Amino acid sequence: MTLLAPWALWLSAAGAAVVALYLLKIKRRREPVPALDFWRELIVQTQFRSLFQRLKRWLSLLLWLVIVTCLILAVGNPVFSFGRIKPQSIVVIVDNSASMQSVENRTEGTTRLQLVRRALDELLERRPVSDEWMLIEAGGQSRVLTAWTRNREAVRRAAESISPHFGSVDLAEAGKLAGQLLSGKPRPCIVIISDGSDGEVPKIAREDKTVVYWPIGETDDNLGITQLSVRPHREQSVHYAFISVINGSSAAVESQVVFQLDGSTTAVEPISIPAGETWEKTVVLDAPDGAVLRAWIDRPDAFSADNESYAVLDPIERVSVLLVSPADASFFFEQSLLAMESFVDADASRTMTMEDYDALGDTERQADLIIFNNGPPRDLPATGQFVFINGWPDPVPAKSLGTLQTPDLRVTQRDHPLTRHLNFSTVTLARAIHVDLASGQVVLAESSDGSPLIFLWQQPDRQALCLAFDVLESNLPFRNAFPVFLRNAVAYMMSERSAWIRPLYRVGEVIEPVRPLPSGVREVAVARLRHDDVWNGTVPVRDGSFLFQQTQQPGPFRFTIGDETAYTAVNLHDRRESRIAPDKAAEPPEKRLALSGRLFGTVPWLAFAMFAAGLIGLEWLTYHHRWTE
Repeated sequence: MTLLAPWALWLSAAGAAVVALYLLKIKRRREPVPALDFWRELIVQTQFRSLFQRLKRWLSLLLWLVIVTCLILAVGNPVFSFGRIKPQSIVVIVDNSASMQSVENRTEGTTRLQLVRRALDELLERRPVSDEWMLIEAGGQSRVLTAWTRNREAVRRAAESISPHFGSVDLAEAGKLAGQLLSGKPRPCIVIISDGSDGEVPKIAREDKTVVYWPIGETDDNLGITQLSVRPHREQSVHYAFISVINGSSAAVESQVVFQLDGSTTAVEPISIPAGETWEKTVVLDAPDGAVLRAWIDRPDAFSADNESYAVLDPIERVSVLLVSPADASFFFEQSLLAMESFVDADASRTMTMEDYDALGDTERQADLIIFNNGPPRDLPATGQFVFINGWPDPVPAKSLGTLQTPDLRVTQRDHPLTRHLNFSTVTLARAIHVDLASGQVVLAESSDGSPLIFLWQQPDRQALCLAFDVLESNLPFRNAFPVFLRNAVAYMMSERSAWIRPLYRVGEVIEPVRPLPSGVREVAVARLRHDDVWNGTVPVRDGSFLFQQTQQPGPFRFTIGDETAYTAVNLHDRRESRIAPDKAAEPPEKRLALSGRLFGTVPWLAFAMFAAGLIGLEWLTYHHRWTE
């Protein structure tokens, strides 16, 4: 037997007090009497019955000592193992993922995370030996809440401090951390209290025999948005929004998805999804000036965190292109640019020679993209997007080692946006520059001997796409690859111009810039643009970067970086979290953990209290019938 509250043994002093009361003798009084004969006869009768009287008193004393013992054991909260169960080193992992915020009892508002605390209480209460405990929270990051301890109350207090996390978690990583902390410990055990995380926890338990899965939850009623992405269609000046909704319930569900732009409803889509299936659709949104898109499911369910999702529609703007080229070498470039009506603003774009460019002032040289064909500028602007063909200025870290004759043109990164959908197999080059390129640059195409022929140079305030050959000294202008490549260049350079951050992030994910910020930017202004939660703040910039960690709730964000503005959206978007149906354990955790049984349907301490109450009633009955004194 083990007392979970051993301090109750100090109450044993109550037994000594009971004994003292029974041994206490009443002092006899002196009284004068007229004769002694009558009293002598009475004394003889009393002596004859004294043995029976003392026996009744000792039975009463024994009964009260048993009552006190039962009450002390009830306060001490005993558990029984009878030596069959050995103490273990137990790490308890609490799953604090988004699905653990599902409401199991809507009337009481009880979440699975609250049920986790009840399960932990039962585990701590019913382990019949003195184990060593550690508590780990698997939230946005796995963290140890209590170091190794035998104080079960400390573990309970740590569990009460867990705040709900509405993002995804990595339970496998938490399991690895627990395994490392159990290294060298006797009889290691890992208990994962979770809803199963869509089969992940049962899989971990099958692969590692030291892991015990303690399932939580019953409901599976949920519709969830697992994807919301937008892309502009420049030709039509509209945006396409793709949405995916999953039905995690065990029955078919009918509902509707509402689309709002800047708070105004713009579309309502009815949905009917069979059990366990997914509904997908692309919706056309007319918002050429940009807007904040909120999509939400018009149906309450057990898990509300995935019922809404956000995206930011960027304004559809055409760009201005400045082509600096000899007059007799600009035809193919001009024709390709004119064909990009959705990308390029023909009225704001110009073609000029290098002499005309040098004669312009800094303000007149402004353009979204500048293409230098067969001649780099004397001075490269401090900011901007550039394309250099057959030569580049000194800041670009590429040296010429001579000339390559008839080199092959081979794409090295087919998945890069600049080389996507390109086929250079039929392209022949007359000659190219033999380039010695500094490390850290992105090589997109090279010759057979590894010399870079197309590469990308990037800096925080400017970037350049460089071609190490003259386009007109090849058959490239007569191939479909030329306009496609030029279109890729315009689209990529323009998107990269404002892509300080990614368009989408997961809940709990840290937002940081994808490239170094301009020098001189010391802080970034941040605004959350949720319809029901507007927030403004600043984030300090260190070494050209920043970290924004307040992403615990879905919503759109605006980041002001110097004179530029970048938008992003934070969403859950996790099919595993939206499938809230709990997984069953292969074996009852109570059996695996050898939890103590219950007496009379309850735990031992309550049984002792009930037994003590029954003995008190028995003592009262025997006293009034003169069976004891």
